[in-house]
Order: sequence, then C-alpha cells, then structure tokens
Amino acid sequence: MLTRSHTFDSKKSSNHWLHVCECGHQNGDTVLMVHGAAGNQRNFLPQMKALGDKYRVVAVDLRGHGRSPWPNPKATIDDFYTDLEELLDWLPPRFSVVAHSFGGYLGTRLAATHPGRVRHLALLNTARSIPRGLTYRMLEVMTPGADFVAGPQGFIAANAEVCKHLLGEVLQQWDCTPYYDKIDVPRLTVLGALDPLIPLDHGQQSARALGGAVHTLPLGAHVCMWEAPAQVNAWLGELLSR
Repeated sequence: MLTRSHTFDSKKSSNHWLHVCECGHQNGDTVLMVHGAAGNQRNFLPQMKALGDKYRVVAVDLRGHGRSPWPNPKATIDDFYTDLEELLDWLPPRFSVVAHSFGGYLGTRLAATHPGRVRHLALLNTARSIPRGLTYRMLEVMTPGADFVAGPQGFIAANAEVCKHLLGEVLQQWDCTPYYDKIDVPRLTVLGALDPLIPLDHGQQSARALGGAVHTLPLGAHVCMWEAPAQVNAWLGELLSR
C-alpha cells in the first residue's frame, strides 16, 4: 500500500500542525478516518488497505498523538475538534467519516455541524459518552506507563502527559447528545459485546438515539478494526456504497 504523508499547518494556532496520511485513489470519493484517544492513524491500517482499492483514504493523527505535536498542555475537547474542523479547507466538498472511540465524538460533531459536507458516518466502538467505570479508573492508574510503550506509529501513540490530560480533562467533556438529532446521513455503528470501555448496553442506547445500522461483534472488545477487519471492512463497504 502506497501512502503519502502531509503536514497540515493550523491557521488558528501558530507553530501547530497535524500529521495526515493519505492512500488510495486521488480521484476517488474521500474517506476521513479519525482514531481514538492514545491511538494514531495506523489504527486503521486494515481499513486503509481494503478501502484504498476504491477510495481516497485520509487518516489524521490527532494533536499529541502519532506524529502530531502537543502544543497546548491545557487543550480542551474544543481544541481537538477545531483541529479536525480546520481540515475542511483541505478536504473535498463531500467526504465520508469513519471514527473510532473518542474519534467518534469528533466525527459526530463534525457531521452535525457541517451536514452538507459529510456523506456517511461510521462509528466504531463508541457512544454518546465514555463511562468512568472500573476500566477507565484502571487506565488512569496505568497512565505513567504510557511513556514506556508509546511510539509515533505504535498501538499506543501518546505519552503519559497527553494520556493523563485526556483521561483527567478532555474525555470527561465528551457528550454527543446535542448532535444526534442534527445528523441525517447514512450511518453505521459497530460495537463489541465484550468492550471494557464502551459497555454494550451503553453503546446500544447511544446507537438507537443516533439511528442507522447497528452491528455487534459477539467476541469484540474495543478495537474492532483489528479484531474483525474483514467483517468491519465489509460493513464499511456496504455503508459507503449507499
């Protein structure tokens, strides 16, 4: 798979930029992929390979993740969203969104705020919010360990400082409820029956509020893109063909 890397400079924040990876057909319909907290664009590698045969796939590293810098240690959820919104100047007039976990909040907000731009919305292992249950609290305790395993292209791609701020501040502002009623495009939710971060009942309630197709992986945890890539890719292909 041939990929092309770009540096997208922010117009609102000096010396801030995002790393963006692109693959597939330059003239095909564009699919924007938005990863979750502590991840990076390579979390979508199975989907980039599969969809790149037909689509132009654009995957972004959120601020403080992967190869994108962490310019503001007090970043809010609005800062993460504004970064994504700035990409609209670079994207075509119409594109689809595939988003995982925390990226689901960002993708949902983008689709609701710019209804004329987003063609399809696929949400993977996400919900209207993230419950602060036992798994969440365990992650807060384990946060210092991120410095030992994080790497720009690793499965964990954010350091301890970023992870601590995400769990302690940013993710607690995650609420998709105001946006659901504003979305009227073909949409898809994929949930994991064994997801430790997004409990199935919470994910199902959110999916019903959003509407659209809902699929559950009986043995799925929190990263369906890698746990069942063939099935997820098939569902995505079905959605994007609509």
